[in-house]
Amino acid sequence: MKVWRPIARVVLGGFLLGCSASDDGSQDNEMALRATEYNVLFSSASGPYTKKIAANPEGLHLNDTESISFSTMAPSITHREGSKIIMYQNTGDCDGNIVFYDFEDTTEFSTPVFSDLSSCTLGVTAVTQQDNTVFLSYVIDVTAKEQVFFIRSFDLNTNTHKDYVLNKKPVKLAVSGAKLFVLTWDEHRTEKNALTILDIKENIEILEMDMGFNVGTMFKKTNGDIIVAYPDAHTTIDGNSLASTYTKYTTGTEPHFFNSEQRTFDATGNMYYLRSVALNNQPKASPAMHDFDKNSTVLYYFENFLNEAQLRVEYNVKQATTVSYDDVNNLIVIGYQKNNSAGGVIRITPAPDLKLVDNFDLQDIPLLIFPTK
Repeated sequence: MKVWRPIARVVLGGFLLGCSASDDGSQDNEMALRATEYNVLFSSASGPYTKKIAANPEGLHLNDTESISFSTMAPSITHREGSKIIMYQNTGDCDGNIVFYDFEDTTEFSTPVFSDLSSCTLGVTAVTQQDNTVFLSYVIDVTAKEQVFFIRSFDLNTNTHKDYVLNKKPVKLAVSGAKLFVLTWDEHRTEKNALTILDIKENIEILEMDMGFNVGTMFKKTNGDIIVAYPDAHTTIDGNSLASTYTKYTTGTEPHFFNSEQRTFDATGNMYYLRSVALNNQPKASPAMHDFDKNSTVLYYFENFLNEAQLRVEYNVKQATTVSYDDVNNLIVIGYQKNNSAGGVIRITPAPDLKLVDNFDLQDIPLLIFPTK
């Protein structure tokens, strides 16, 4: 079975690669499954929408009631935070809406966020959220060669906002406690990345850190630490003290979450994501789990739990589109696209006792899966 476990020592980084034997991919009929639900965000020709998949000991069943239909216009940016999704949708050259949905309490609404701007060419580069505040980074074209850069904090309760001006292009956002972390890129001069840290309450800069070149992404762990990811390394920044630790990986053993824009965490802090070795996230990404405490990664190739007939014919799998973790049943839940416009969901047990539990065919492609806690 192609389950790789790269293990890195913090700072220097060294990997040990192992391989365990494969099972026959059959379902464990004696598994005691508990009833739960999965909220699923789908992609379709008419736009994104959500539905629930009910899971019980007999298997998976689609709830025909549509939870929310966002519109026929695809969102420009989607951010996931726990049970919440936040989408930014362009509505014009100088306007856009935030679409907010919370699967836990079924809260949903949409609101414009740039109504104060009258005429401009605006582009939002990132969005994140904490409590009742949404943070957006955006760029306004002043002339063909001149741009200005901003961070907007938008209060969803009062529909009021505050702006902060940056001197470099913002590309990623993460919020931890009372701090907003802004990953920037000096696009036209040094091409280096930097990290600007803002005090949310005071709307002032606390610190700017030089992050070097080739940062892929940035995100927050469940403990509040910030991860800045590179192709061959990552930096961990303490969300409180701002102390940083650098983890370097040896060639050929990188966990490759630097180019993954979709991730979720289980109750222990393990991260589930789609892993691609390509420099830009190409199709054929593999579901993976990274344990930051042990600095180890497990890859879940479809070939490890599906036989050839299931993979090519019965399930007709093209690529994984999302991965999540069912804490209720201790299962990995993988959404995938078929070699047509349809999709499906596969549930498996985690390594090292890797087994196929079940598959459920879907009319459309699952983009995000939110298991009920």
